[in-house]
Amino acid sequence: MTSTFEGEVDRIVGRTLSTYGLRFDGTFVGLDADGAGLAICYFRSANCKLQIYTSEREGETGCMIAPADAPNVFGPTDDSGWWKFLTDVNQDADDPFRGVPTEAGSYGVPLTRLRAHLVASYDDACTALVVTHSGEPTAADDVVRVPVTGADAIYRGKRYRVAFSGSDWVALRADPDTELPDAFERGESGRREIHTRQTWAKVPRSAIETIITMTVEGTIAGHTVSLRSQGSDGRVLVEFIGPPAVAEELGLEGDQYMGWTGLFAPGDFDEITVEETS
Repeated sequence: MTSTFEGEVDRIVGRTLSTYGLRFDGTFVGLDADGAGLAICYFRSANCKLQIYTSEREGETGCMIAPADAPNVFGPTDDSGWWKFLTDVNQDADDPFRGVPTEAGSYGVPLTRLRAHLVASYDDACTALVVTHSGEPTAADDVVRVPVTGADAIYRGKRYRVAFSGSDWVALRADPDTELPDAFERGESGRREIHTRQTWAKVPRSAIETIITMTVEGTIAGHTVSLRSQGSDGRVLVEFIGPPAVAEELGLEGDQYMGWTGLFAPGDFDEITVEETS
């Protein structure tokens, strides 16, 4: 189980970790306190530590984050409070110990999913840790914002990003103090303990004037990619469907079945186009 895990982490997640300045900081291969198999890979950057683990006892593969001076210990059983869940490769985001069971020795699927959640969560999680432990935010104030693929809703003449939706309602991204007269439920998504949550408010679909679907594409070195999201530091997550040779040229991670992803600065794009339909 464990000797293969480190290699799979490097193969599937390694390039993404390098993108964030995370370098290998050690490994643990052995048994936990209950005698179950456990493998942990630790990584360190200037500001944060990360651990990716697979636990036979919990039946999961998971990822946790901590300040750079935290000890290398198994996060889920650490009582110090240093280690926080970055993302859980599981079905239930509210239950950090319910992971995706893997077939014996099979780590590819959960690590691929972990990589996607890592890209979506790491920037905000690391920034939150730095702010919490130093009191000074590190995110630049002059980040260039670019449009990304998704859906917007026009509600009472204003435009809001759609968080998710149901058959007769739409959840709008909105701060808790944003006045939305038709809102009948408010909540948040993301992980509270690492301050990556985003707040939303549900309004009846009948109160929405229109839904605008945005498809955002960009060109890098002459190749077209889809812009999926943008982190707090301005880097843009892109997705590419196409030949492995092109993905390698662009420095993307993934495969031709699940697709390729990578992070780029706004200035890396030769052109960005937005197509809106409603």
